Amino acid sequence: MTADAFCATKIKINLFCIILVIFFSSLFYLFNKYQRFLTDDAFFGGDTWEYQSLGVNLSLGHGYQAGGIEKFDTYKFGAGQYDEISNVAPHEVTKTFYEYFKEEHWPSFNRSPGYPFFLAFIYRIFGIHPKIVKIIQIVLLAIAASLLPIIGRYYWSQYGALAGVLSSYIFIRYNSGYPADIMVETLLLFSLFVWVFFLMLWETRPSMLKTFLLGIVSAAILLIKGTTIFVGILFLLYLIVRLKKIKEKLKFSLLFFIAFIIVISSWSVYATKRRGSFVVTDTQPINALFDGNNEDTLGTGGPSQQWRKEHAGDQKYLYNRLENNGYSFIKKYLFFMHLHINRIPEFFLRKLISVFKEQNLAIYFCMFLYGCIILYKKLTKSQHNTPEIIPAFFIIYLLNLILISLILYGDYRYAVPFLPFFILPAVYFTIRFIVLLNSCLDAQSHN
Repeated sequence: MTADAFCATKIKINLFCIILVIFFSSLFYLFNKYQRFLTDDAFFGGDTWEYQSLGVNLSLGHGYQAGGIEKFDTYKFGAGQYDEISNVAPHEVTKTFYEYFKEEHWPSFNRSPGYPFFLAFIYRIFGIHPKIVKIIQIVLLAIAASLLPIIGRYYWSQYGALAGVLSSYIFIRYNSGYPADIMVETLLLFSLFVWVFFLMLWETRPSMLKTFLLGIVSAAILLIKGTTIFVGILFLLYLIVRLKKIKEKLKFSLLFFIAFIIVISSWSVYATKRRGSFVVTDTQPINALFDGNNEDTLGTGGPSQQWRKEHAGDQKYLYNRLENNGYSFIKKYLFFMHLHINRIPEFFLRKLISVFKEQNLAIYFCMFLYGCIILYKKLTKSQHNTPEIIPAFFIIYLLNLILISLILYGDYRYAVPFLPFFILPAVYFTIRFIVLLNSCLDAQSHN
């Protein structure tokens, strides 16, 4: 064995050991943090009740239906984390909703299908035990954290691996999301890691097979959550820019598009047939569009459902005034934006503040530091060390989050699944800035 081969093997072994340490330490920390929430029930409210009922009904062979087809106890609903507030059964707290759930069941395409099928798969194997779902979600988070050094090393060598280790700690300690809830965010986050690994394989050596597989994975994450709609589109643009030959651009773009459409259309045909009207992935985007762009949201940038709930029919709201005019939802949205055209810059800024909250300061500050590094290297014509790059996944995920927030509304839950992919570059940029600063001080001291 040559010296180079020995060193490469040693690096791989060390990286593997680091990954194992991160995985088990993350697992221990997450179990300890969420232990009291690992109850064998699902919260009867919010988005959870619909995800849970869809998953249970699918697992029991009732098809893609929400609501109480089985006895209420079958769905393992409970007050969950709200037990500390009230010891009474959830259906006694929300009597009207309980009756509605028990008496109504219908093909519901308000939610993207990925997470309900994930639940159904687990319930088919282990029985209807939400606790097992929560445990699996914690394991998925621990796996995701342990993958960050691999991604960092792929893009930035040893400093990238170090950034991955530090990022895994920041991610698990401060941004682990909601693994003890029956909610889609953890599955989406893990799926975004899978997408990045397929992207890394594609970037290593683009091929037709890898492009086709990336099209399938891009469609899969869209079926998990519609807020990833721009990921596939932005990758297509990246593909066109990255490839040099016109023939390759056309061939690979077409192949990606075909793979993407095959997966999406398979679900769309089923959903459209069951619902009786056209569905792409789910029907939620229309309500989300109006909930994020109405008279009550102009000053907040966040969502408000009052126009269609507490104030349904109130003519103060444009959408209520246009209800029977036969306009498409896009026309109604454009009418609203035109009516408030002078407030759009402020409105969009509020949306971005709502989605990023305090995280945006750290991300953009570190991007500024990275800009300083690039500027320094250009001014000094420095050629040492590895070339500095900004990974495509960072640009794609950041632009996707910005676009979906500007179109719909700012919501921190939108940002949660993407945060590890912002933390990693931010930490790397900080490390590189510190290293550069240290080398400058050393050079100054020698002079």
